[in-house]
Amino acid sequence: MNIEIKKSLSVLELGDLARIIEMQEKDIKLVDLSYEKRLELLLETLIQERENRLINRLIKNAYFKYPSASIESLDYDARQIKKSTILNLATMGFVANATNLVITGPTGAGKTYLACALGVEACRQTYRVLYIRMPDLMRNFENQNDNLRELTKYRKRIGNYQILILDEWLNYKLTEKDAKNLYELFEQRSGNNSTIFVGQYPVDEWHNRLGGGTQADSIMDRIIHNAYEIPPCRLCGFAGWWFHQLHVPAIFFPRLLSRYAISCPHVRCCMPFSFFLQSELSRLLPAMLLDH
Repeated sequence: MNIEIKKSLSVLELGDLARIIEMQEKDIKLVDLSYEKRLELLLETLIQERENRLINRLIKNAYFKYPSASIESLDYDARQIKKSTILNLATMGFVANATNLVITGPTGAGKTYLACALGVEACRQTYRVLYIRMPDLMRNFENQNDNLRELTKYRKRIGNYQILILDEWLNYKLTEKDAKNLYELFEQRSGNNSTIFVGQYPVDEWHNRLGGGTQADSIMDRIIHNAYEIPPCRLCGFAGWWFHQLHVPAIFFPRLLSRYAISCPHVRCCMPFSFFLQSELSRLLPAMLLDH
């Protein structure tokens, strides 16, 4: 490529095009191709490079906890999910329909990784995604509660993401201001964009953790009426519920009397149970596994 053409392409902000042309000129396999064929290859390369840069930028700006998560690397047995279900979700039809997703289960069940894998796949399809922990979202709201203009601006920005992944959903009870901010956020998103809720608490406990009353009714209506739930493995869900009732931190799960551990055949994890749960488990476990 002569210097004048290169300068002209630079003036037109087509530096990428100039670079690809120079690459073609060095490839002896392209020498015998027609002008039209070389132009076609050039445009394909240019479009692909720009799309890859866009995807990388979307993934970076989504702030995923696991930016390298992928649908391809999911262990479907580990969460007892049908592969067909996830592949169907990966088409992003739920986003086109502004449907919400609910992913629940105990600590260590892979909820966040699954949500991030779906989010990364959405970025690959050029959807705008944001991952945020609920405590961070509430903190951001709180920092702007005294400035209505900035608060409204922030809610609008968060509300406009095509997919919002809310991790650690309802891990703690909300204040009245928290609930109001959530209501305004979901009022904006309802019917327009999709939210993925990731948390430990089952849906039937959400109303109480949202503070109860009419405001909780309104929030639940905007979340659940158009939502698809990916439930946890029933055995691990049962274990998680027991540990929650006993106020045992998840970090101590692996240390609790491993001699009594029961391994779920559908989930590649070992949930230990102390001796005082053995009779209850021995009664319920066969029925639970039959229902899988």
